[in-house]
Amino acid sequence: MPDSQKPTYEERTMSNEIPTDYDSGDAVATAPKHVIEYNITDAALAELAVRHKDVDAHKDYDTAKLAAKECQQLRKGLEEKRVELKKDALDYGRAVDGEANRIKAAIVKVEDPIKDGIKAVDDAEKIKEEKRVIEIESKLATLRGYGQETDGKTLAELQEWQEFLTGVEITEDEFQEFREQAVGAKAESESRLRLAIGHKQAAEEEAAKLEEQRKAQQEQQDKLDAQQAEIEEGQSKLREAQEAAEKKAFEADLKEGREAAAERQKELDAQQAEIDKQKAEREELEREEREKAEAEAATARSAELAPDKDKLERLAKIIDATELPTVASQQAEDVLSYVKSELKAIADNIRHYAGELK
Repeated sequence: MPDSQKPTYEERTMSNEIPTDYDSGDAVATAPKHVIEYNITDAALAELAVRHKDVDAHKDYDTAKLAAKECQQLRKGLEEKRVELKKDALDYGRAVDGEANRIKAAIVKVEDPIKDGIKAVDDAEKIKEEKRVIEIESKLATLRGYGQETDGKTLAELQEWQEFLTGVEITEDEFQEFREQAVGAKAESESRLRLAIGHKQAAEEEAAKLEEQRKAQQEQQDKLDAQQAEIEEGQSKLREAQEAAEKKAFEADLKEGREAAAERQKELDAQQAEIDKQKAEREELEREEREKAEAEAATARSAELAPDKDKLERLAKIIDATELPTVASQQAEDVLSYVKSELKAIADNIRHYAGELK
């Protein structure tokens, strides 16, 4: 049919025709082949409306009941006709669906094995990728562990770890996209090991000094103990001599024995006083040396770490004071918000590690 003879969309909408064929060049249905015919004409509908327009159940209930029954019968007949007219269309629709399902089943029979193969390849690649990432993360954890597990380790063990880490090479082939994380993990562990080694060396040096002091104190104590034993032995001999003198010549020698005993007692008292003085001087000297050694060790550690600590704290302040640009788009604003959060976290971490330098 020429385009000029085709009914318009409005004409098709206003008619009672059901479209049953379509032109491949139109976006909507073309002129139908069949006309929908019901038993009720437009004239009959108009006549029905005129006859019952004044029906009022409040005024004439029986007439209203008859009018409603007539309308009901008309609707029932209309529905029966509609079902009859639509039957062929429903059968055709079911036939179309059945054929489509048959063809679809044939396609799926070919498609499913292919999709299963693709899924198997994808799953294998996913497993391979997960295994690769897990292996790299395990290596990263090992690198971090050298700096996080220093408690309870000897100086030799820490130095051995430090030597090992120095020889570790962070390559692109081994760590791939995690290379920067590996570099950071290695650097952090090396830094922590240096701190741990420094603390351990200072502690061992201090322990060695204390051991030397303890030995010197023990030697001095041994001398004092020997002198004390000598005094006690002299006092014992003096008591024995006094008893013997008293037995031999109680009256004649009593005065002489008492004077000798008093003189000897003076000597022993002088020796005891000297021992007590030396002991007090030694204890005071030991206390001063111990406090001096502790102060020197603390000063040395502070002097060693202070420059690095100050530098780290200044760096944190510089990061805090970093001025971010003003942007217009929401996407750029989201990026800046993320950057601001990351910068704050970095500054906080720097201050945290700087605080450990003590």
